[in-house]
Amino acid sequence: GINAEYGCGELSITKDDTLILHGKGARSAVNARVEQILDELAESKSEYEKEKLNERLAKLSDGVAVVKVGGSSEVEVSEKKDRIQDALCSTRAAVEEGVVVGGGTALLRCSAAVEALTLANTGKGD
Repeated sequence: GINAEYGCGELSITKDDTLILHGKGARSAVNARVEQILDELAESKSEYEKEKLNERLAKLSDGVAVVKVGGSSEVEVSEKKDRIQDALCSTRAAVEEGVVVGGGTALLRCSAAVEALTLANTGKGD
């Protein structure tokens, strides 16, 4: 049975998914579970296990996104899903590896430091 101290604001169960919104559990318990998953992630050597642990972390975090894809044909829907999947993979990789701010902002921010550098060899072909 479900413990009386837990609950949720909204619960939706379908054949494929279970969606729990506005959980009423203790935030400290959720944070403790997040720390436990992070420890397991650090110790894991299996890529499959790491992927599943990252999915659990995402589900426990405050941010949730549902992307619904539609199109005029099955081929168009499939293509859009592939593009979204590619974008998600790119975003995950950027988060894991670290991201340098794009659009030239990083260059702009470091340009003053680069201009202040004194180069030892400024001649060409010397």
